[in-house]
Amino acid sequence: MPRTDRGRCRGLFCAVRLAAASSPVTAVATVGLGVVSGVAAAPAAWLTQQLIDLLGRPKSSAVEVVALACGAALLTGLGTGAAYVAGIPAARLSARVRIETETRLAAACARFVGTQMLDDPDRQDQLHLAQRGAHEAPSLVTNSAMSWFSAVSGIVAFLAVLYTRWPAMLVAVLVTAVPIALVQRRISRRAVAVAETATTSYRWRDYYSDLFTNPVSARDMRLYGAENLFVHRLRDHLSTALLAETRQQARTAYGQVAFTLTNAVIAGCGAAVVCLAVVRGTITVGEFVLFTTAVAVVQARIATLLGLAAQLHVSLGVFAHYLDFVAQPERSPRGTATAEPLRRGIELRDVWFRYRDDQPWVLRGAHLRLDAGRIHALVGVNGAGKSTIIKLLLRFHEPTRGRILWDGTDIATIDPDTLRRRMAGVFQDYVPYELTALENITIGDLNHLGDVHRARDAAARANILDTIDDLPAGFDTMLSTRRAGDGGDAGISLSGGQWQRVALARA
Repeated sequence: MPRTDRGRCRGLFCAVRLAAASSPVTAVATVGLGVVSGVAAAPAAWLTQQLIDLLGRPKSSAVEVVALACGAALLTGLGTGAAYVAGIPAARLSARVRIETETRLAAACARFVGTQMLDDPDRQDQLHLAQRGAHEAPSLVTNSAMSWFSAVSGIVAFLAVLYTRWPAMLVAVLVTAVPIALVQRRISRRAVAVAETATTSYRWRDYYSDLFTNPVSARDMRLYGAENLFVHRLRDHLSTALLAETRQQARTAYGQVAFTLTNAVIAGCGAAVVCLAVVRGTITVGEFVLFTTAVAVVQARIATLLGLAAQLHVSLGVFAHYLDFVAQPERSPRGTATAEPLRRGIELRDVWFRYRDDQPWVLRGAHLRLDAGRIHALVGVNGAGKSTIIKLLLRFHEPTRGRILWDGTDIATIDPDTLRRRMAGVFQDYVPYELTALENITIGDLNHLGDVHRARDAAARANILDTIDDLPAGFDTMLSTRRAGDGGDAGISLSGGQWQRVALARA
């Protein structure tokens, strides 16, 4: 089996397992209602046939006529009602599975010791596909479960009717589905390739869209009159992705037209043969109605199955990227040693580093000693590696060669969580979290998240306490103009310098 097919089979198995594990009762209810909605149509059609034949007789029993009419109507209503009701557990199941998959993806991103994967464009494309897979595939599996089982059970029920009455028609209907299924499979494979190719364009689309919605970048663009430049670039990347998807949709439509025309020819030929049999008196009018209903239902359900299979083929192909991403091992050693309070100092020994193998070296055999208890300053021109050294100390990246020692212990052997608890920092690109002032500060020590006393002390040391006290809700003020607080109050915007002091208080 090709690797892509194995990936889709694995994706289907994992999606079904997730659905079953999320809520077994809901999963069983979804499947059961789907089967009921599919099976009910066959006995309803058989009762309709009996009713038509009974009405054609000279003397018909009123009781039998009413009973057959009510039975057919009841079964039809049961099937329709089951289809509608099945949407309720399917929606609940889809929601639970999406919560699980998207939470797992976030946890997988947070699992990595460093942040080097976020600087790699190839890994970014993989992450984007993983996000799409986490969002689409499990929901499609759960939402289509009812339709899938309804179609399968309906096909089986009516195939039994065709087998017992018109076996030649049964063979014709099934043979027709084979080439169409092969064509759909080929189209679906190309759809996965289109999705993978369009990922880069969509990532650029998201970036340019964010430029227009982020107030910081929006002000900068207006200052330099760069709006039209980025509008055109957004249009170019969006056009690349959407035109490729449009061509793929056209291929899908052509396949569906071919399937529909083939079905029409087969159904027409079969109906003509059965009509001749009715004229000759070898079968009844009711049997003719049953035949046309069975052929129509089987063809419609096969079309439904092929459509679902095509959608699943694409979504599960993307879902495979999600499974690969959450399963990939951490490349950096996590370490198990505990970082004790610094006594002697930090030392870099023959440290070499570059961000990618095809990029120039940022550090070449760097030697550096930072003694404990002293203030050190790294001074150098832009690109000399000052920020890179800080990233290496915090294990956001790993040295390509060489070692970094914490009191003589290689930090690669130290648990990064304990190492980072010994450090605090304010980066050049500090993060203005869209949270309350209290959370923005106390997020620096999660053991004391929401502790007002520690927040006030840190704010005072960062010389931002008076500013926060003057805010409309003090420490409970939302520091964002784009989001309201829990009470519905509008947020507040701080100046760049004030945000820097909030970041200092956080540290």
